[in-house]
Amino acid sequence: MKEENSKGQIATLILKGGAVYTVDRKRSWAEAVAIRNGSIIYVGGDNGLAPYIGPSTRIIDLEGKMVLPGFFDAHCHASLGAVALAKTAQLVGLNSIEAYGKTISKFAADNPDLPVIQGNGWSNTVFGEKGPQKEFLDRLIPDRPIALASEDGHSLWVNSKAFEIAEITKNTPDPQGGAIEKNSETGEPTGLLKESAMGLVYSKIPDYSVEDYMDGLTLFQKTANTVGLTTVHDPLLYHDLGNMQYPSSDNGAQAIEKLRRENRLTLRYRGSWINIPERSAAEQIAAFIEARKKYTDDLFQVNAVKFFADGVIEAGTAYLLEPYTNNPDSCGEEFSLDHKAFREAVAAFDKAGFQVHVHAIGDAAIRITLDAFEYAQRVNGKRDSRHSITHLQLVAPEDVKRMAELGVIGLPQPYWFMKDDYYWTIELPYLGKERADKEYPMKSLMSAGVVMAAASDFPVPSTDPSTHEETPFMHPLAGIYTGIVRSAPGATTDPGKTLKEGESGVLWAEERVSLDDMITSFTINGAYANFLEKETGSIEVGKKADLVVLDNNLFKIPVEGILETKIAMTFLEGKVVYQQ
Repeated sequence: MKEENSKGQIATLILKGGAVYTVDRKRSWAEAVAIRNGSIIYVGGDNGLAPYIGPSTRIIDLEGKMVLPGFFDAHCHASLGAVALAKTAQLVGLNSIEAYGKTISKFAADNPDLPVIQGNGWSNTVFGEKGPQKEFLDRLIPDRPIALASEDGHSLWVNSKAFEIAEITKNTPDPQGGAIEKNSETGEPTGLLKESAMGLVYSKIPDYSVEDYMDGLTLFQKTANTVGLTTVHDPLLYHDLGNMQYPSSDNGAQAIEKLRRENRLTLRYRGSWINIPERSAAEQIAAFIEARKKYTDDLFQVNAVKFFADGVIEAGTAYLLEPYTNNPDSCGEEFSLDHKAFREAVAAFDKAGFQVHVHAIGDAAIRITLDAFEYAQRVNGKRDSRHSITHLQLVAPEDVKRMAELGVIGLPQPYWFMKDDYYWTIELPYLGKERADKEYPMKSLMSAGVVMAAASDFPVPSTDPSTHEETPFMHPLAGIYTGIVRSAPGATTDPGKTLKEGESGVLWAEERVSLDDMITSFTINGAYANFLEKETGSIEVGKKADLVVLDNNLFKIPVEGILETKIAMTFLEGKVVYQQ
């Protein structure tokens, strides 16, 4: 695939002697890439480089290393997740209430001036049927509010002081789409808030400052670049509408923009404003149209809006077609959006030219989302909207083809494609074996023609490929591996093995996909999902030089070797943003 230097361009940087997998339409291979002013001017063999070499050209001999397009994370809570990791007590990976207590107490002691103790990452699997209780936190810190987000971000564990500042009592009604868990005997709040009820406390807590967000994002970017990421979609950017959700400012978006102006971005960002169901679509559309005018640089744009169609399985808030196995009286519908209002809002945002990005876990939530997209097409006409659904935990077979027909993009988290502790303690008892064994389709959706763009849902924990331990950070190579084998790093990859209760293993082996499929989902499909396929996502002349260099050729090693592969270099627009 030799390109002639018809324009007489001299490269500023050349990578040669590599195994360059371009992820172009032909899935071509090359040896070398020449870059000028952040863009690719040559892709081909080493023998075609001479016309591009000048006296100041920097040449890097890759010595056989693999080059891929820079990785995308199509659903990554970069701003809010990063500031939470930097400014709150971290509970991710801890496996006992006692460990939580020690971490929270130490964080409080280390930060005596903080008016509120916040934390992130506790797991539902640590608690029994009653869930986390306020009394435990009251014993730790009785005089300051404590607000601890679960690892999935859909529940909040608080103490009595937090209830006090939020004026939550036994008589406080559940907000629409949320629940204040209460003691069945006394009626008193237990300490657990679900979904929109979290906003009752969060609305009383000041948002982090722009500088706080900048500090968190700076740390986030460093880690993201070390794992080969060059572009992320932040799906939870808030805009100040005076709402009762957290946060009530656009400080996260301002922080990304300020880093851009200071030339400190080492990632390309796309984002979604969060839809507030209590506010009219018309009011939000007007505000979002004005807001997106502030963020128009190639490195940061916000052209989408995020909806939550339901919650999550572990909180009993995902919306299912059939009742929960552990709660036959509930399908989770009370936590889903009002169907008619949802359709009308989606259509309104679609008409205004916004991409719609929907969180949908349960099969019923996915169905009402497809209904909304179909309705928008019917009333507005078809356009290149690229609306998307993220998570896709349970998908009815008849909705697979429908997703493809409607042109809906899937944003899966392949890190979750496994039987692990969550399977045994949450998914199996909550869903029953038949549904629990048919979670997270991938191959069937791709085979139907759905564009699948992989994502991490950072800071929701995933497994570190080198230690096999939980981490809030996201490594695309771990996602690629898990998508191929559908089992946890370090666990069996044999789908025929009979698992003992609690043992990790393969989830729905029939949905395994190829290495090429997984690379595609982390590169060109991520670009397509963000309207960036003409700029990046593959290694082609004229595109941005967003690249990642691996020390192994993934196509020439056993699948287990993917976990041992190291990121050697990461480039954003031809600039080295990470080097091993």
